[in-house]
Amino acid sequence: MFQTIKTRILPLVFLILCAICMAFMQRTAYASESTPQEHSIDFDITRDSISDFDNVYPIYFNYWRNYPEAGVVDLDEWSLNDFSVDFELHVEGQSQSYIESMTYVASDYQWNGEIAFRNIPVPYNDIKVEYYLDENGDHIEPYLLHYDLYLDKADGFMVLRIPKLKPTKTGPVELTGDEKLLQLRKTLYLNGESGDDALDGFESETAVKSFEEAKARVLANRFITEIIVQGTTPIEGDISLAGTNAKIIRDSPDEENSYGDYLFSVPSGKTATLSHIEIDGNSEGNKEVTKSLILVNKKATLNIQDGAILKNNHIRNLGDKETNGGAIAAYSAKINMSGGSVENNKAVLGGGIYLSQSNMDFIGGTIQNNESQRAYDSYGDVHYSAGGGVLLREKSVLKMSGSAQVLNNHSAEVGGGISVNSTHTGGDCVFYMDGGIIDGNSSGSCGGGIFIQAGYLGLNPSKAYISAGKITNNIMDGTGYRNNYFGGGGIYVNGAPWSGVEGSNGELYLTNAIITDNTAEVFGGGYAACPITKTKIYVTDGAAIYNNQADKGKDVYVLCSFALGLHSGTPQYELSKRMLGGVPYQWKNDDGSLLAEAEYEGTLTAEGETLSLYTDEKGSELTQALAKVIISGNKSATRGGGIGSNGTVVIGTEADTIEVPVKKIWAGDEDAIDARPDQIKISLIASVKLEKDGKEQLVENIIDQQILNKENGWSYTFTHLPKTSNGKETSYRVEEEPVEGYSATISGSAEEGFILTNTKTPPDTPPSTPPSTPPYNPPHTPPSTRPYYPSSKVVIPKTGDDNRALWSLALASVFAATGAMGFMFSQNKRSRKLEE
Repeated sequence: MFQTIKTRILPLVFLILCAICMAFMQRTAYASESTPQEHSIDFDITRDSISDFDNVYPIYFNYWRNYPEAGVVDLDEWSLNDFSVDFELHVEGQSQSYIESMTYVASDYQWNGEIAFRNIPVPYNDIKVEYYLDENGDHIEPYLLHYDLYLDKADGFMVLRIPKLKPTKTGPVELTGDEKLLQLRKTLYLNGESGDDALDGFESETAVKSFEEAKARVLANRFITEIIVQGTTPIEGDISLAGTNAKIIRDSPDEENSYGDYLFSVPSGKTATLSHIEIDGNSEGNKEVTKSLILVNKKATLNIQDGAILKNNHIRNLGDKETNGGAIAAYSAKINMSGGSVENNKAVLGGGIYLSQSNMDFIGGTIQNNESQRAYDSYGDVHYSAGGGVLLREKSVLKMSGSAQVLNNHSAEVGGGISVNSTHTGGDCVFYMDGGIIDGNSSGSCGGGIFIQAGYLGLNPSKAYISAGKITNNIMDGTGYRNNYFGGGGIYVNGAPWSGVEGSNGELYLTNAIITDNTAEVFGGGYAACPITKTKIYVTDGAAIYNNQADKGKDVYVLCSFALGLHSGTPQYELSKRMLGGVPYQWKNDDGSLLAEAEYEGTLTAEGETLSLYTDEKGSELTQALAKVIISGNKSATRGGGIGSNGTVVIGTEADTIEVPVKKIWAGDEDAIDARPDQIKISLIASVKLEKDGKEQLVENIIDQQILNKENGWSYTFTHLPKTSNGKETSYRVEEEPVEGYSATISGSAEEGFILTNTKTPPDTPPSTPPSTPPYNPPHTPPSTRPYYPSSKVVIPKTGDDNRALWSLALASVFAATGAMGFMFSQNKRSRKLEE
């Protein structure tokens, strides 16, 4: 049934036909947008030694029958199916690769063993051919369905690297001519402690020592895809693997050893800049990691730029011992991050980045999917973790702005995105946010997005100054061990009383904010404050807090209690009467009644006493235009969906406000006072010049409306209005609804007060007595042969002997006669034209 299988030998190499058909043409092509190519090449490849059924069948059948899911072999028919073998050409400097296929048609037992590459753009018109083996130095298997070819640049010529295939029967392998044996090495070893740059780097025992040497090796050999680090390597200067196929990876452990220490360190006083480099902690292959990817030493600087990826470094849980910085640990150092990504790393303190007495400028790039793991402090009998994305400790400063992003990080306890100090003692850290996004982070106890710690044992508290950016969709899920009573889905500010612990409240300073669409499962959907909180909300550069959700206190909730241990006390608060942009809050209690004037500021002193409020207002277009901070979509399993506070929160800027008096004056209707309307509606309009898209634009909106009537003396004073907004002067004017029968004028100014004067409009003057003789009306009968024109006789009304009247009538008669002549002339001219 089967033909006899011949035992022909599969040649060791691909045959390059037509002297590789190197038809170098002097034409211009482009391999990329930035690198012009002056030449192009054509070449053919053949596998004619298996061009018949006898050789194709055993080579592919014997292997692929063990993998029927590949579809190459039909085990029912015990035959080959149709299949193809792809050859992919990778050209250095070009993102595009080229694929050609050899095919086998089962019905014809036909193997198409030739392919052609055409018009491949290259910079040089000379080419050499090299052959490569696999990473073990063996020939490439002949039954693969995909082969890679490489076209690389050398010194003034191109190098075409093609695989050398294994023979089909045993026997010595001989290389002939100028063929080079190129081993396809995928790994290079780097050990900054015991390596030697004079060694080949292909084995653990022959690792190179410096990053510079490792980079030179992978630039020369594009087949290297991994630089395996076995010992901490100092780095400085530009640290990039641009133009290579390699990434940095932590060594995997074997039975004798494992490597869990730092991969790189920036020496004291030095600067290293990461760009276009991937540094992988190999958490899947190494479970014994104990240190960060990078250590930044005292007075050193680490720059993280576009294309730098620091990932996958999971420091193992060491019981009651803290671990710091999944990706980066900085001590008395500086970090500048303008691009790149820190992702999927784990530690107890600072899942992504740990800062101790260090500063970080974060203007771009992403810190995402990192985790702060829970640890147990047996001495204090507490569980702790802090800073899923970033942790600040010991007088560290983080400045976030621009396009920086902190996304989807998690902390088992506090500070899912950013933790401004940990739950340990030690304070005086500062976080500035003037842009960027903190989104989708979560924590188990408090501060899903941001946690701000208090000061204990006489230390200064930590502080946050937030003036621009988005804090959105963060969650406090309530799964932590620590107290989560006041939650804080977006932000949590911790507090500490002086008595007992010599403490001081953490501090949050927030300006130009909209706090909306946040949710708390219990109280305080927008903002919730506990007994030792001090809350101040100002109208100038303040906040619009509205449309949040909770069982009670949808927008604002404040509690007095003496049953919360160190956090017991009498909370102080001061609420703004107007939101950002000037719209009145009209605060309401949970039962719908308006908050009394005297209760906008005060101190709760009775056990269980609460301030539980919401508003129906939603701001205006001016509110939206002024807003620079958005706190929205955050959730808390307890209280404080947007912000939970146990410390000091100041929203807006303490500044003088102004009043705008308005008085209505009625004029000209003294004899008909009863004709006045019972009331009129007046509108207060605020205007601010704001910069948008580099241009100054005037934004104005109605921010308040009031009724003037006899009961309030036809006057009202708009109060608690900001003098400035976003540092720009706010101007005010008033308008009133039109009153029928009156004309209105507005005088005065916002500073002096506006006066609205409504003056009675006299009735329309009735027409004079009509003339005794009616005017002449011509008949409407159409003319039989020509248009009818009225007589030029003037009928003079009997109005007395008035020469001016006579002259007027005479002139009118002349104009009428002239008009009639013109009409006749026009009609006659038109008739002649039609006849012609």
